[in-house]
Amino acid sequence: MNAEKQRILEMLQEGKINAAEATQLLDALESKPSGGSSSGGKEKRKLRVKVDGKAEGNKIKVDVAVPLALGKMIDGILENSIPTVARDAMNEQGFDISNIRIGELLEAMGDSDEDMVNVAIENDDDDIDMKVRVHVE
Repeated sequence: MNAEKQRILEMLQEGKINAAEATQLLDALESKPSGGSSSGGKEKRKLRVKVDGKAEGNKIKVDVAVPLALGKMIDGILENSIPTVARDAMNEQGFDISNIRIGELLEAMGDSDEDMVNVAIENDDDDIDMKVRVHVE
Protein backbone atom coordinates (compact mmCIF):
# COMPACT_ATOMS: atom_id res chain seq x y z
CA MET A 1 0.00 0.00 0.00
CA ASN A 2 1.45 3.39 -0.90
CA ALA A 3 2.07 6.11 1.68
CA GLU A 4 -0.81 8.34 0.48
CA LYS A 5 -3.40 5.57 0.87
CA GLN A 6 -1.95 4.61 4.24
CA ARG A 7 -2.20 8.22 5.47
CA ILE A 8 -5.83 8.47 4.34
CA LEU A 9 -6.66 5.28 6.23
CA GLU A 10 -4.84 6.60 9.33
CA MET A 11 -6.83 9.85 9.19
CA LEU A 12 -10.03 7.80 8.95
CA GLN A 13 -9.03 5.64 11.91
CA GLU A 14 -8.10 8.72 13.96
CA GLY A 15 -11.50 10.31 13.19
CA LYS A 16 -9.95 13.24 11.30
CA ILE A 17 -12.05 12.40 8.23
CA ASN A 18 -15.24 10.39 7.81
CA ALA A 19 -15.77 7.35 5.57
CA ALA A 20 -17.24 9.41 2.71
CA GLU A 21 -14.24 11.77 2.72
CA ALA A 22 -11.84 8.81 2.80
CA THR A 23 -13.63 7.23 -0.16
CA GLN A 24 -13.40 10.48 -2.14
CA LEU A 25 -9.70 10.80 -1.41
CA LEU A 26 -8.96 7.16 -2.28
CA ASP A 27 -10.96 7.44 -5.52
CA ALA A 28 -9.08 10.61 -6.46
CA LEU A 29 -5.75 8.89 -5.78
CA GLU A 30 -6.67 6.00 -8.06
CA SER A 31 -7.77 8.32 -10.84
CA LYS A 32 -4.69 10.56 -10.76
CA PRO A 33 -2.02 9.77 -13.35
CA SER A 34 0.94 7.79 -12.06
CA GLY A 35 4.58 8.32 -12.89
CA GLY A 36 6.06 11.37 -14.52
CA SER A 37 4.02 14.26 -15.82
CA SER A 38 4.61 16.98 -18.36
CA SER A 39 2.44 19.52 -16.51
CA GLY A 40 5.31 21.09 -14.58
CA GLY A 41 5.22 18.65 -11.67
CA LYS A 42 2.08 20.05 -10.06
CA GLU A 43 0.86 16.52 -9.20
CA LYS A 44 3.85 16.23 -6.90
CA ARG A 45 3.03 19.42 -5.00
CA LYS A 46 1.35 18.95 -1.65
CA LEU A 47 -0.79 20.91 0.73
CA ARG A 48 0.98 20.69 4.09
CA VAL A 49 -0.47 21.39 7.54
CA LYS A 50 2.11 21.61 10.32
CA VAL A 51 1.48 22.25 14.00
CA ASP A 52 4.40 22.28 16.46
CA GLY A 53 4.31 23.30 20.07
CA LYS A 54 3.06 22.52 23.51
CA ALA A 55 -0.23 23.04 25.28
CA GLU A 56 -1.09 22.31 28.87
CA GLY A 57 2.18 20.41 29.30
CA ASN A 58 1.66 18.17 26.28
CA LYS A 59 3.87 18.25 23.21
CA ILE A 60 1.85 18.64 20.00
CA LYS A 61 3.21 17.79 16.58
CA VAL A 62 1.01 17.46 13.49
CA ASP A 63 2.34 17.07 9.96
CA VAL A 64 -0.27 16.30 7.29
CA ALA A 65 0.55 16.33 3.56
CA VAL A 66 -2.15 15.88 0.93
CA PRO A 67 -1.49 15.84 -2.85
CA LEU A 68 -2.47 19.20 -4.29
CA ALA A 69 -4.47 17.41 -6.97
CA LEU A 70 -6.93 16.46 -4.21
CA GLY A 71 -7.24 20.04 -2.96
CA LYS A 72 -10.84 20.60 -3.96
CA MET A 73 -11.94 17.52 -2.04
CA ILE A 74 -10.27 18.23 1.27
CA ASP A 75 -12.32 21.01 2.80
CA GLY A 76 -12.79 19.99 6.40
CA ILE A 77 -9.55 18.02 6.61
CA LEU A 78 -7.61 21.15 7.56
CA GLU A 79 -9.86 21.87 10.52
CA ASN A 80 -9.80 18.24 11.64
CA SER A 81 -5.99 18.06 11.35
CA ILE A 82 -5.36 20.80 13.89
CA PRO A 83 -5.65 19.73 17.54
CA THR A 84 -8.62 21.14 19.46
CA VAL A 85 -6.40 23.09 21.84
CA ALA A 86 -4.70 24.79 18.88
CA ARG A 87 -8.05 25.57 17.21
CA ASP A 88 -9.36 27.00 20.49
CA ALA A 89 -6.26 29.16 20.92
CA MET A 90 -6.58 30.37 17.32
CA ASN A 91 -10.28 31.16 17.87
CA GLU A 92 -9.37 33.19 20.99
CA GLN A 93 -7.06 35.23 18.76
CA GLY A 94 -9.92 35.80 16.27
CA PHE A 95 -8.79 33.25 13.69
CA ASP A 96 -11.56 30.75 12.85
CA ILE A 97 -10.00 27.90 10.85
CA SER A 98 -13.43 26.36 10.14
CA ASN A 99 -14.18 29.16 7.66
CA ILE A 100 -11.25 28.27 5.40
CA ARG A 101 -12.23 26.43 2.21
CA ILE A 102 -9.05 24.85 0.89
CA GLY A 103 -10.35 24.21 -2.63
CA GLU A 104 -11.25 27.89 -3.05
CA LEU A 105 -7.92 29.00 -1.56
CA LEU A 106 -5.92 26.77 -3.87
CA GLU A 107 -7.73 28.17 -6.90
CA ALA A 108 -7.21 31.75 -5.72
CA MET A 109 -3.54 31.18 -4.95
CA GLY A 110 -2.73 29.74 -8.36
CA ASP A 111 0.98 28.93 -8.45
CA SER A 112 1.88 31.09 -5.43
CA ASP A 113 4.15 29.52 -2.83
CA GLU A 114 3.07 31.87 -0.02
CA ASP A 115 1.72 30.45 3.24
CA MET A 116 -2.06 30.21 3.51
CA VAL A 117 -1.93 30.21 7.29
CA ASN A 118 1.04 31.05 9.48
CA VAL A 119 0.10 31.62 13.12
CA ALA A 120 2.22 31.71 16.28
CA ILE A 121 0.25 31.30 19.49
CA GLU A 122 1.60 32.06 22.96
CA ASN A 123 -0.02 32.99 26.24
CA ASP A 124 1.24 34.69 29.38
CA ASP A 125 0.83 31.60 31.57
CA ASP A 126 3.38 29.83 29.38
CA ASP A 127 1.13 26.78 29.02
CA ILE A 128 0.56 27.28 25.28
CA ASP A 129 3.34 27.85 22.77
CA MET A 130 2.40 26.76 19.29
CA LYS A 131 3.06 27.42 15.61
CA VAL A 132 0.54 26.53 12.89
CA ARG A 133 1.56 26.64 9.23
CA VAL A 134 -0.48 25.69 6.17
CA HIS A 135 1.35 25.95 2.85
CA VAL A 136 1.90 24.35 -0.52
CA GLU A 137 5.23 22.68 -1.24
